Amino acid sequence: MGCDIHLHVETRNRKYDVDWSHCSFHGDFSCRTYEMFAALNNVRNDFGIKPLENRGIPSDLSYLTFSKYYLLVDDNIISNDTISSNKADEYVKHGRSKMITRYSHRYISNPDFHSPNWCTTKELSECYDKVFKDGEVDVDWLALIGYMEMLESEEDYEVRAVFWFDN
Repeated sequence: MGCDIHLHVETRNRKYDVDWSHCSFHGDFSCRTYEMFAALNNVRNDFGIKPLENRGIPSDLSYLTFSKYYLLVDDNIISNDTISSNKADEYVKHGRSKMITRYSHRYISNPDFHSPNWCTTKELSECYDKVFKDGEVDVDWLALIGYMEMLESEEDYEVRAVFWFDN
């Protein structure tokens, strides 16, 4: 069974923004480069790569990233983005999810997701350099780093990649 990464790029203007905003890049990142997964958060690390510090999912996610990582606990609505309170309590009890309250509602982390983390542009670039050596190139990861660098080149902007994995 393969492992996939879900990655969202978020920005925040240091001068004016309190909240993080979601950028156009998000969703399932098509690269299944397990060496990068190992470097980003020790996922599938059969390579002995020293990973980034595991910070977990940020508490201040942009709304869109939040809505992709968490499920709304609601017994009255049936959809792919909701879960019943009984099922949610079961996942939390067994350690597959964490419960939080936000926007006056209860949410749980999606039980199919694991190993959430986030990194800066610099940290992503350092992970890339650990993995790709001696002229090796991965255009997808390089494009992502270039995109984040471009966003960061705008004065006063912070950029981060928030990601998690599923099997």
